[in-house]
Amino acid sequence: MQHVLSPAAHAAIKELADAQALAYQVQPGAVFSLSRGDQEQIVSERIKANPLLDRINRVIVKHPSAKKIFGKITGTIHGRGTRSPKEKIADSVSRYEVKERDFDYVIPYGLLDTWFSAAGGSQEVFAGMIKEWYAKKMSDEMAAIALRGTSQAANPQGEGTDEAKLQAVDLGFEQLMRDATYGKPANVLDNMGDGGSVIIVGPKRELSGAGAVVANLGGVPNEVQIPLPGHGFIAGGMVRIRFSVNYNGEFLLKAGTDANNLVIESAYTVETFGATVLISQVGHFETLDQAVSDAMADLLPEDIAFEGDLEVMLSRDVAAEAEAKLMATIDGSNPLVSNKSYIAQMLSSFGGLVSNRVMGMKARQVMITAWKNLSYYELDGSRRVKFEDNPKEGGLVQWTYYAACQAVEDVDACIILNNVYFLRKHEDQA
Repeated sequence: MQHVLSPAAHAAIKELADAQALAYQVQPGAVFSLSRGDQEQIVSERIKANPLLDRINRVIVKHPSAKKIFGKITGTIHGRGTRSPKEKIADSVSRYEVKERDFDYVIPYGLLDTWFSAAGGSQEVFAGMIKEWYAKKMSDEMAAIALRGTSQAANPQGEGTDEAKLQAVDLGFEQLMRDATYGKPANVLDNMGDGGSVIIVGPKRELSGAGAVVANLGGVPNEVQIPLPGHGFIAGGMVRIRFSVNYNGEFLLKAGTDANNLVIESAYTVETFGATVLISQVGHFETLDQAVSDAMADLLPEDIAFEGDLEVMLSRDVAAEAEAKLMATIDGSNPLVSNKSYIAQMLSSFGGLVSNRVMGMKARQVMITAWKNLSYYELDGSRRVKFEDNPKEGGLVQWTYYAACQAVEDVDACIILNNVYFLRKHEDQA
């Protein structure tokens, strides 16, 4: 049974709608446009309601497409030493283009009744609750679009907006960086392992391969299977095989790897591993510190400078795994390293850069850039609003339409680490 708004709350809603219609000289329930001043105030309120949006550039622009406002960020990187300069990305990515966005939000009647009771009949308090709710919902959606853009449609299980209508509105920062660097000396580190993975090594351990009978899986290129019950390695990671006859070396674990078998790419030769054969995990990086440091050294053009503004942005899952890995290293006998403040301090920087846990980022991702390199543009005069009590929708409805986009001011000044995996800790096997 659909909830029906109480008469007192219904009267309060009507009073709010009438007051808003009077303020904008329109009929209740009609679409109205915001003035430049109102638009700037609304954008400011939405941005301040979200910590990510509050840190980036935000600009009301006069043209739907033009050259980006802030442009290239150049200078000298201190302490980097002499390196061969990277090819700069073409100026073809130096423009922005706004896209229309549509937001439809419904506050259910049941929630409105609860708020009206909590407000004690105060119209001002009740109106404030409604305004705060809309601001929070829209700011969170804006932040999700800024980070994810169209990538949410490609990864519906990832973090970000669940609004289907917003999946293909415009590009988020991550996709803007990827598109700009595709086919060029990219600042996207995603060519390491199946699906593109950056492997961070956990506690190392060597397992005995004694008695393993190598099986031929065929295919092009050829793959072989090595039985190793309960190995704990993961597909996309690397293993090193030593003291075999035919399979010594480092190998990428292919997609067919499961809990009891390793699958690697190799020419097949009949072999049963002897008692001396050892199999150990190998990572591309020992720590996230190393991954960030190496990425900075190898992927940023020499003349990019931020004067200390570069920061590391971690997706929620990467931050959680980094914390778990640090927890596993704590020595309980040492009071200096056995508390939460120590963990917080260790997680506050990687590779010498301040780190941030950023909600809404694509799963298993790390981005390195400066907040001042990320911008939000909204077209002047484009914001239109409709506000009405709508029994058919079962609540108070606000439609908002406007034209906006994200912009990465200098795509050379960004690094993305995709599919960051921490190899799990290996427990002794029975």
